[in-house]
Amino acid sequence: MPPIISCVSDCQTPTTGTWRGIVASAASFADEYHKKFVIHVDEKGEPYYVGLGTSAKQAGDQVEVEIVKRQPGPKPVLNKPIVLNAEGKIDSKEPEKSFLQKYWWAIALFLVVQLVAGGGDGK
Repeated sequence: MPPIISCVSDCQTPTTGTWRGIVASAASFADEYHKKFVIHVDEKGEPYYVGLGTSAKQAGDQVEVEIVKRQPGPKPVLNKPIVLNAEGKIDSKEPEKSFLQKYWWAIALFLVVQLVAGGGDGK
């Protein structure tokens, strides 16, 4: 036989007219299960969610109620903001280059000229 769904009714909030309740299987309320209600409350202490969990009952277990306050979520880690100059372009200074990075082309040209020119015959 499938479990019967039980529902808490007449849970309307008089001020807002919204419905608050919990829907759970009737089998969850059997005596052989340990019951744990988790009530989530906002900053004002008003409940906005109720959960029900069950597990195998052990000796001396009673109904457990846990109240959980709303906690802020994780904050994103952002990179440093991009700073633009007056022209609207990124104002970045290029890193200083080494001697070889600046003049590699001149050194290569000098070596090519030396190889092409070659040495004079020793006669």
